Amino acid sequence: MIHAFRALGIQEIPWQRRIDLIERGAKDALGPGRLGRYEQVASGQFSSGYYDYFGQGREQMLLGRYASIQQLDPVIAATSRHSTLGGSIIWPAFSRLLPSFIYPAKPREIESYRALVHLGLIDPTGGKYPTVPLLAQSYAAYGVTGVILIPLLTFTAFLLALKKLSWNLHRNVFGIFFFCVFIVVYANQGDLSQYAGSVLRNFPLLAAILWLLTRICRARIQQSAAPASPSRYQSSGRSGTP
Repeated sequence: MIHAFRALGIQEIPWQRRIDLIERGAKDALGPGRLGRYEQVASGQFSSGYYDYFGQGREQMLLGRYASIQQLDPVIAATSRHSTLGGSIIWPAFSRLLPSFIYPAKPREIESYRALVHLGLIDPTGGKYPTVPLLAQSYAAYGVTGVILIPLLTFTAFLLALKKLSWNLHRNVFGIFFFCVFIVVYANQGDLSQYAGSVLRNFPLLAAILWLLTRICRARIQQSAAPASPSRYQSSGRSGTP
């Protein structure tokens, strides 16, 4: 259903129409034999070109969630055949994240979309929100040098910010959670703009929640380990005398 909604252009329609589309899809999903049209729409967007890496559009819907090679390999091959595209497909991400009232003339097109159009991997009239992992975007911009430096600097800066929260990341379930969400997931599924947007939106909120949990945990541990007050011992002694 998610792929069908994307194929129907849910990302480009107003919120009220999005809600109406989701409600109609939910009713069809609950009814018997009503998903055939959605299956055709969903598999149709993978039937040719860039997203048909595994062949047979339906397999792409499953395998595409577990392997990022279908986005990495075509970009690397197309860049090797042509040439690197430079920073124009990666650095505008930061200016595009600014609010429109601060920067009204900010770029509107997604950097990954522009990269795939320049490389000839997608139709310019198609979907404007393709999936291009950060590694593929870095290679398309600067080749092997970009693959080595851009993810390294990006993730190093993120881990330094995480370490600044005074956590010992070794065997720390909170550190593992942050690592998986912001590095493993977005390195395989999102470009620099998606990664930066997620970090700027979600990292402060999650960091505040986890910081509060650690402070509560420390307070409870200190409270349970604190020795009993002398007045408590005196009261208990008086109660034991005949």
